Amino acid sequence: MSFSTLMAAPISRLLLHPQRLPMRLGVDPLHSHLLPPMNNEAAEVRVAFLAAAAAVQQIKGGLLDAMLFPLAGMVAPTEPPEPPALSAAAALNPSLGDPEVVAIAVVSTTLPFLVAARHLVQPTGALVPPVVAGSDTRPRVALPQVAMPRVAVLLPPARHQPLLHADLLRQALLPLRSCDDLRASVWIELLQRQRLLLPAPLSLLGHSPWREAGFAALPAADPLWEVLWLLVAQGRQEAGWVQALVAGVRERVGEIGDRRGGRHAKDGLHLCS
Repeated sequence: MSFSTLMAAPISRLLLHPQRLPMRLGVDPLHSHLLPPMNNEAAEVRVAFLAAAAAVQQIKGGLLDAMLFPLAGMVAPTEPPEPPALSAAAALNPSLGDPEVVAIAVVSTTLPFLVAARHLVQPTGALVPPVVAGSDTRPRVALPQVAMPRVAVLLPPARHQPLLHADLLRQALLPLRSCDDLRASVWIELLQRQRLLLPAPLSLLGHSPWREAGFAALPAADPLWEVLWLLVAQGRQEAGWVQALVAGVRERVGEIGDRRGGRHAKDGLHLCS
């Protein structure tokens, strides 16, 4: 299991009180941009693709004070689309049902497929509109037409997103590949070099180095949903730093969505109360 540790940089605006700030925050590299700025120089952000069971054990053992943990997968099509039950963390992943750890629903959103824009351009320079693969009776995936012969879906490791892997594997529409590297540069290089679709939060494209890398976002014909949970030890869910951290993540999602184009960039976004 590999970790990347970042020291949190101080900022002029006091977002979280230094005395209340957890010293060790866990997050995966595709969601680290959603952590709010922190003014405690000693705080550590530990970046890793953890399994839910491993995240729970690190919270229980005091190795992490909190972890931002995503659960993603397909849901039955509805009109209009509805997020999965926000209280269903343990139902979606039984490891999150440990009585010593609380899963706080932070935000729920649909996941587009991110693709390098160069794969969507015809020789004439015109953009190729996405086409839909699949039947009317099961979830479908929007594919860029030029990439159809050799396209695959790039995912985080199955230990980190088992439901997403299982749902896409069950559909058998596209081959799946996974990457467990913690560096954004490696993910970006893979997506630019090969015809790969990455289901990831749209907010990722508002954050450097993804913002400058030239990616487009294609919606799935039927939505993939992701719910972000903040994992903390039982009894800490009402602590001031926990509430501030939840509010800070929601604020970050909103700020990045505004930079990506206002209301349309935030379609499908649900802030969890």
